[in-house]
Amino acid sequence: MFQVFVINSLRVIGCHWQRADKPPTFMCHVRKLEESVDNLIRAYSCKQDVSQELLLEMVRKRIAGPLRVLLGHGLRLGKKESSGLALVSCTSSSNRHNNKNGVHPWVLFVEFYRLQHGKSFTEQPQYQLSQSFGLRIQRQSINTKQSLLSCIHKVRESHEPFKRSSDAKFKALIIHGINDGMLGQWFRVLAHCDTLQQSAYEPWSYMTKHGFSDAIKIVERLSNIKFDLPTDVALRVFHVPEDTETPIY
Repeated sequence: MFQVFVINSLRVIGCHWQRADKPPTFMCHVRKLEESVDNLIRAYSCKQDVSQELLLEMVRKRIAGPLRVLLGHGLRLGKKESSGLALVSCTSSSNRHNNKNGVHPWVLFVEFYRLQHGKSFTEQPQYQLSQSFGLRIQRQSINTKQSLLSCIHKVRESHEPFKRSSDAKFKALIIHGINDGMLGQWFRVLAHCDTLQQSAYEPWSYMTKHGFSDAIKIVERLSNIKFDLPTDVALRVFHVPEDTETPIY
């Protein structure tokens, strides 16, 4: 059964680097990301044997995780001291959502939104009209930067009223990017934003020294696949039908 194979593959990815002999710094996380994307593509190609729930789990746990660590490497945004971040060990638990400075990479997207005047963009009549009538702005009418600003705004609007965590918002954005085939392009926009680089990262960070290039190439392999994964996982508990009994967690 292919689904059993995928589950076993997830377990292998989770422990593979624990057996490796000290892989060089961030490269172990690049390799984890590559293996996870490979598995997701294989699973999608056999999706008649794989549930959407498993595809979603692969994205949220095995793709968002390495991306979170790589974006967090050398991230100093919001910290008074510039001591930076030593990359999280490859043997670290995947549940460690913040880097050692307590800064989650979601703040990077919030800062980008501020620097690029995201509020002004989302207050434009065209954008407001599309949101009021539940329409999707045609990709041809906005550029990559604007599509990222739109997604950041959408995630904040949907998640912040319910006080969802930075990690929940980060995962929602990653899923949006995969669904839209834009995730690699969004990362490229971040990497080419000099103002953001200077204010957010240490000179030795993966983003600054390598331009996030390997990670971009890996996730761009997903850009031509038509995913339709739910982005509201962290909100489902707040949208239980009245005649449905609320689960106890």
